[in-house]
Amino acid sequence: ATVVVYATFQTLQLQVLHNVPPIGAAYLFMLSSLAWSATALVVATWRGRMETAGIILGSVTLLIGTAGLAYFVVSGPVYLIAIFIAISGAGIGFANNLLIRRAIRSVPDAEKSIAGSSVQAIRTVGVAFGAAAAGLVAVAVGLKSESATIETVGHAMRWVYGFDVIIAAVSLSIALGMVATARRQT
Repeated sequence: ATVVVYATFQTLQLQVLHNVPPIGAAYLFMLSSLAWSATALVVATWRGRMETAGIILGSVTLLIGTAGLAYFVVSGPVYLIAIFIAISGAGIGFANNLLIRRAIRSVPDAEKSIAGSSVQAIRTVGVAFGAAAAGLVAVAVGLKSESATIETVGHAMRWVYGFDVIIAAVSLSIALGMVATARRQT
């Protein structure tokens, strides 16, 4: 959900608050995908302790990225926003596939195919939740299509990105809890 929250308004805030042209905003947002893909490739073969480290590293990295975005979303500069977009994407790349692998591995053999297909359903719910939550927060604090001024967008983005930090912090606490539970079971 975290990536979707910041992604929902990323190009809007870059265009309205920082005068980045639409194509530039799209390219800057692409940094998230590039970092996500690169870190996913790095951790693809991690097992055991490295897998656990990747999950925690991903959650911490995502929290750092979202906190940086929340801090610089209004004031900029754009290059720092770009750096934190990439850091957020890297956080997802570190943890995503490792969490999927761990989820599938945690169920009995007879249920592995169900667990594997359920991952996409859960991911879709997370995407829907993130987009809906971001929109709800933005509208609740006054962002409407007819009022997309620098002031209203700036105010709304402070709230949206602040909310995103909370989601990232909850994600980290869930990851830490999951790791602690797994250690107790071994």
